[in-house]
Amino acid sequence: MITALPPETVRSIRSTFTIPDVSSVVIALLENSIDACATRIQVQVDLAQRFVEVKDDGCGIAGSEFSKLGKRFMTSKHGQIQSEPGRKMLGYRGEALASMSVIGIVEVKSRHKGMTFRCLTRNEQQIFCESCNTSSLDVYATTVRISSLFAQFPVRQALLSESAKKTTEKIKQMLQTRLLAYPEIALQFIADSTGSQSFTYAKAQSLNRRAAQIYGPMVAQLLDTISLDYGSYSLYGSISREPVQGRIQHIFIDSRPCTALELIGIVRSTLMTESYSALGRSESAAQLPKTPAFVLNISCKSCTSYTPNVDDQVGWQRSWDLSSS
Repeated sequence: MITALPPETVRSIRSTFTIPDVSSVVIALLENSIDACATRIQVQVDLAQRFVEVKDDGCGIAGSEFSKLGKRFMTSKHGQIQSEPGRKMLGYRGEALASMSVIGIVEVKSRHKGMTFRCLTRNEQQIFCESCNTSSLDVYATTVRISSLFAQFPVRQALLSESAKKTTEKIKQMLQTRLLAYPEIALQFIADSTGSQSFTYAKAQSLNRRAAQIYGPMVAQLLDTISLDYGSYSLYGSISREPVQGRIQHIFIDSRPCTALELIGIVRSTLMTESYSALGRSESAAQLPKTPAFVLNISCKSCTSYTPNVDDQVGWQRSWDLSSS
């Protein structure tokens, strides 16, 4: 059920929250789909036509909730920690759709218990809300389309046109990174009318199989699975048995990408023992340097988030089995 956040919560998170760019729009919609327990998602980005669209087969939105869509600080996630067992909620602020309606026209269609509704929102105001043809959603329960991107901001619109190819590539890479944390989700990415940057990934039964989809089987064959419990948090994922070319180093905290250089440095230092580093050395100076490849997810057992701690390096070095390296 979509409800207003309590006043004290609004005061604590109130900010000038905005959607800064198109990639942020896509990721926010992707997170909504994941929180709706989707197992199949389609993302379409056409910056020449200035729209993005995300479809999912999640739980859908009840018709009685549509009048609340697009209003700031309205969310169905308040008080919920998990969307389903083992999957923590990604969103909670209730600001994403409202912010998107400032930079474009937000259209939402959703099917729930046999009923389908559609609404249109612009500048945080609903233009209309109506019931519609259920068959228009096909296999997907919910479609969110943001059109006329930056139509009210000519300078931003011009910059978007100039950087369309670069922005689309950035979105592609961000989606691929996010999918590493959710191998059980199938995703299709449709990029502009040419489809030159498009991809389709079926559901994967393991992180290593998802890595094979994204980076190829040669990299995936070098990955070993790791799963350890450290009391207040657990750590699981994949680590390469030897250094590889390219930079495949991803850390997630409760399935959210972590960009903390300190934490990435701890993992690199833990792995780069003398014997491990020797495996990546090449007699040819022309070859690109090799580095550890790892995809790790730190899952916290309480509501608090994990904080990088250099002391963890000692514990990790003791418990990670690098003898095969």
